[in-house]
Amino acid sequence: MCSIIYARKVFNRLSMGVQDFNKEVQRLVNREQDEELIFMLLNHARNIGFTSTNIDLIYGLPKQTPESFAFTLQRVTELNPDRLSVFNYAHLPTLFAAQRKIKNTDLPSAQQKLDILQETIVSLTQAGYQFIGMDHFARPDDELAVAPARRRATP
Repeated sequence: MCSIIYARKVFNRLSMGVQDFNKEVQRLVNREQDEELIFMLLNHARNIGFTSTNIDLIYGLPKQTPESFAFTLQRVTELNPDRLSVFNYAHLPTLFAAQRKIKNTDLPSAQQKLDILQETIVSLTQAGYQFIGMDHFARPDDELAVAPARRRATP
């Protein structure tokens, strides 16, 4: 009951930081998640009245490849969120102690990261998302996609 009240009165958007659906990648960044639970929670959020859902992904994580990230993109399009944020991983071990555990040799090359980004843009636009820019994608009817057209139409 409490979650229904929040969805109707306080919150209308839900964002989940999935990062990647590949189990090996999740283990290496210490972000292991239950895929089934993610699907269940997102569907529950819609059922109780959340009007906008977002999934955050990160490319450039250890052991990611264009092929492994394609699997993540397939799963996320099955989730069908209204928005997606697809961020480039910044490896800064001198600033973040947790990143010191990540081996440079496990990180994708610059070319692999570019390939992942290009495939992400193609895959998500083919799935019906608009590339808004600055790492963001949205369904055509989402407020994020509609807002630029509204601004252009307003004198």
